[in-house]
Amino acid sequence: MTDGDHETQTRIAKLEQETSSLRRKLDRMFTVVDIATTKESFLRLMLSLDATEAQESAVYDLTNEVDAQVSTEQSGMNHVEFAERVSQIFPGQQATQHLAEAIVIRLAQDGEWDQVYQHLRLSGMNLTDIREARGY
Repeated sequence: MTDGDHETQTRIAKLEQETSSLRRKLDRMFTVVDIATTKESFLRLMLSLDATEAQESAVYDLTNEVDAQVSTEQSGMNHVEFAERVSQIFPGQQATQHLAEAIVIRLAQDGEWDQVYQHLRLSGMNLTDIREARGY
């Protein structure tokens, strides 16, 4: 084994050790987020998807777009179109319909975008009536 090979092997071993350490820290961070931030389930979803800032912003933009459409009494995009747009934001994600539902549920949990939630639910998205879940 040459000195270059040994140096490369040493660097690889060090990088593997650092990667393992970062994974442990990330797992602990997710545990803290899960416990401490029950109101931040959308943030937890974005973290679990390893979403970029641009992707998270695109989700907000998409939701705001639907909200604006519904507010102006336009027909508004339906749940299928919404899921298609989510798949464009998160290419390569499996079960895009479920991801779209998870996004809408989590954004609506803290009282945001109720109108979007109701519109997408009525267009056929698999969502419970959030007003019933809140007790009114």
